[in-house]
Amino acid sequence: MILRTPPPKKLRTDAGGSPPPTGAASSGKQLIIYEDSPLPAPIQTTFHDHSDQYLCTYQCRQMVKADVLDALSKAEKQAQEYQTKLQTLNQNFNEADAERKHLRDKFLYSEQELAAAKGREKMLQEQLLTEINTSQARYTKELQSCHELEVKLQNETNLRQKAESSVATAEEKAKLLEEKLSQLSGSVDREKTRVNNDIAHLGKEAKLSVSRIGADLERMQCRAESAEAETDLLRSQLEHLKQKFDECLHEKTKVDKKLSSFTSQAASSSDNSVLIKNLQEELKRYEAEISMDTLEDELSSWKSLLNNIPGVSCPDDIMVKFLALQKEVLDSTMKIGEVSTRFNQLQAALDAAQLGRQNAETEAALAKEKSEALKSDMKRTEVMLSLVTEEKEQLKAVVSELRKSNSEGPVSGVTDVTLVQGIESSLANKENYLKELEKELSQLKDVNNRQRAEIEHLNDKLASEARRMKSLERDSDRLCSEISLLESRLLELLPSMVEMDLTYCAFCLS
Repeated sequence: MILRTPPPKKLRTDAGGSPPPTGAASSGKQLIIYEDSPLPAPIQTTFHDHSDQYLCTYQCRQMVKADVLDALSKAEKQAQEYQTKLQTLNQNFNEADAERKHLRDKFLYSEQELAAAKGREKMLQEQLLTEINTSQARYTKELQSCHELEVKLQNETNLRQKAESSVATAEEKAKLLEEKLSQLSGSVDREKTRVNNDIAHLGKEAKLSVSRIGADLERMQCRAESAEAETDLLRSQLEHLKQKFDECLHEKTKVDKKLSSFTSQAASSSDNSVLIKNLQEELKRYEAEISMDTLEDELSSWKSLLNNIPGVSCPDDIMVKFLALQKEVLDSTMKIGEVSTRFNQLQAALDAAQLGRQNAETEAALAKEKSEALKSDMKRTEVMLSLVTEEKEQLKAVVSELRKSNSEGPVSGVTDVTLVQGIESSLANKENYLKELEKELSQLKDVNNRQRAEIEHLNDKLASEARRMKSLERDSDRLCSEISLLESRLLELLPSMVEMDLTYCAFCLS
């Protein structure tokens, strides 16, 4: 899995630079705080650069943490899927083993039947040899063999009924598997349509949230630009008032010098003293008027600025409003991240549904193969029954010929030859049937070996996935420790940052 790395950090532009594009928050890039253009103080600029850097690293760590958690959840889902696959393969292997044992029992039963048939054939040969010598004993033995053939016929009819019942059960199983396959395909299609609808709905919600956040950012940028313009205007007014104040101070010094010269020249005159007092009172009144005008101008400018900012009633609310806006931007970025993670989860669910559909199709194919194998077994049993019935008919024909030979006499040699030929043909048919059974057993062994190889391959995959899960857990623990350290550092630096912001605002106000 490829982890998403954070974007490279951008250099901070100058104090009077243009603001970034409006789509910065929606694309998940570096968060840059725009403030009023500060005074040329090197200590404060470096502080803001550090604060921007800390905010950027915190957001990047949060994004990496979310990606690592997503990768961990995906790996856990894959491990669960592999475990379910392993269980299904174990079940299939157990079923195949049971079928192998059943076929082995059938093979042993057929060998027993073959041995019994060979014994019967030997008995028949001995009976035929004895019948050539003594016709009476041969007649009695043939009667006994007729009774044995009737019992065998009854057994064969029972076997045929059992084979027909097994064929019916196999057909029912095939029908049930076909119904399950149709149900699974329908459920997979419904799940796919539902997931597609959810993805479309989430895409619409993400677009709406991105557009809303962009509009909020544009509005905040407009407010920031207007606040910067007002601060520039207030600064120009402040400089103009400072110039006036300097001029007044200069005039005051001049008047003081003149008064001192007047006092030194005419200290005894009472008129000069009255004049000096009047001039001093006028100067004090003039200074008071100037200070009152400056204070009124500052108050009006601050009142207009507070009226333009919504939700701000006093100067202390400005920092609170600024922090609230920062928090809102961070919340919006977190919401976008959550939407993207949910979208990725839905994509993973869709992939899992597709994998389930493929597994269902493979199971259906295996079920069809099993049904075909059962049909072939049915055909083989039918062939075996036909061979047994042919053998029975041949034996009946031999018995009838023997009876005729007993009645006719001299034709017994020809009937013995035909009897031996019929027995040899039945033996050849039995040997062919045994060869077919051996081929089936070898095929079943090959299938079992393939299934064992697949199980070993899946076990290797599970072991590799377990190792990968452990490595991901170690990486996630390491990232969590790093993130906790960064959070503790940010918590230590936040009070000092707030104090410096307050001192900067107080300095701008003064």
